[in-house]
Amino acid sequence: MSYQTDDQQHALRTQPQLLMTNQTDENGLGMHAKMAALTAEDFIYRARLAEKALRYEDMLIQMRHLLDLKKKLSADERNLLVVAYKNTVTTRRTAIRHLTTYCKKIDEVKLIQVIIEKNTLNTQLKTKLRTLY
Repeated sequence: MSYQTDDQQHALRTQPQLLMTNQTDENGLGMHAKMAALTAEDFIYRARLAEKALRYEDMLIQMRHLLDLKKKLSADERNLLVVAYKNTVTTRRTAIRHLTTYCKKIDEVKLIQVIIEKNTLNTQLKTKLRTLY
């Protein structure tokens, strides 16, 4: 059993899952070897390209890689980061909102069914009570 250092575990946790379609390149070096060759301008270009394609999660991944290279961002780079986070959070919040309204509709339908059943039982009980008298 191999033990990993904290840095290796952190790198595995923060590895972009959306871009890991091909684990090794043609030289067999893997994705980490490719990422090391990219510059900050490459990540900015990729982030802008992802923004044009409306792929905000991929844009966010590219901006995270940029943050690994540069600790201080320019105003334009900060705006790219804000756009990436805002749009990823917005899509997730919208999905949660749709799910909650769907669940409420299901609950309302079940509630209506219960009310209808209750009303039919009430009428049946009233008729049976009237027959007893």
